[in-house]
Amino acid sequence: SDADNLLHANDTVVVTATFSEAITASPTFKSAITNWAMTQTSSPAVWVTTLDVNAYTFVDGSSYPFVFNGNDLAGNGYNNTTNSVTFVMDFTPPTVTLTDSDADNFVSSADTVKVTATFSEGMQATPTITLIGGLVFNQEMTATASSAIWEYDLSFSGLSDASYTATVFGLVIAGNSYTSNSSITFTVDAIPPTLSNYQLQTSNATTTYAIPNDTVTLTFDVSEQASSSFAANSVEFALFNGSGSLSSYSNANSISLLGTNTIQAVFQYTETNTAFNNHFIHWRINSVYDLAGNVSAVVSKTANTDGLLVTYDNEIPTLILVNARSDNSFGNQQLANDGNTIELEITASENIQITTSDSTILGSTVPILATTGAATDLTGWSAQSRAVVPSDPSGTVT
Repeated sequence: SDADNLLHANDTVVVTATFSEAITASPTFKSAITNWAMTQTSSPAVWVTTLDVNAYTFVDGSSYPFVFNGNDLAGNGYNNTTNSVTFVMDFTPPTVTLTDSDADNFVSSADTVKVTATFSEGMQATPTITLIGGLVFNQEMTATASSAIWEYDLSFSGLSDASYTATVFGLVIAGNSYTSNSSITFTVDAIPPTLSNYQLQTSNATTTYAIPNDTVTLTFDVSEQASSSFAANSVEFALFNGSGSLSSYSNANSISLLGTNTIQAVFQYTETNTAFNNHFIHWRINSVYDLAGNVSAVVSKTANTDGLLVTYDNEIPTLILVNARSDNSFGNQQLANDGNTIELEITASENIQITTSDSTILGSTVPILATTGAATDLTGWSAQSRAVVPSDPSGTVT
């Protein structure tokens, strides 16, 4: 009564022997395990017996040939070498490997993921899939070319943010049931990430300035674990004066994920158009994705506040005034005598930096100081020489 002669634990099989003529009582059904006496039906040529798998010790995976012994009414014995039945014992539950088409199993409620169940052997009937806590319960999977491989398109539509576990159930051809110890857990996340904690650094020695060929490094935090995949224009940089003058945007030279939720973008400024001189560093973040594929809102900011103040300076300063004068008591400041000192006065078109090593008078380096008073105004500078001595050469002072 078994269609494929694959038997598993708890099976009971009715074996029928139909002889070509009447058989005397009682034919037997015989194997290496034992003999079974057969029972006559309404016809003396048709006999039956029942094989209860649990009643005997069969070895999993082994084949057992069964033969028939009997005599007809004239006493002729049945030649059992020409006809037999072989049963294969399969008591081992199948194993399964569950895979899916999503790389990290973080999904949004709009996603559909293909789940594939690969069993260790062919399945007798269509396996079913259940998404625990979800809207899928014992749904039939779809067959492939192999009876051991089944698929299902799992939708997360209508599910709230939470974790959901997919499991599979099925019967193998031998009839052993499989309840999945293997599972896949999906995390549904429908909330877009938010961005915060912006930090900006420049490669310039003066931390509040950038000049052509300087790089700026922007770092910011994401409210949840972020994807490490970025579009070319995920972060862009420009120059903005805070009141309408904005240069064109350029893609960051590099974007990387630091840890799980900090992003770093690096850009080298090369803008030489002096129309954008004294503009602030400006950036726009177009897209940051979380692991479920939700995208952040566009963020546009300018580095013109305390802590993020970085000004772009692409104009070479000019010296408006360079004047040398002495403290000559005879009223002619263009002449210096023994004991006089010489003062150098410089006025620049913009803030500049001058060090003592950059300034010499009478062949000696001299301290040079900003004279304009305000710490933010470094356009005026002055330096004072040592006293003139008789050994100093006559002529123009350098």
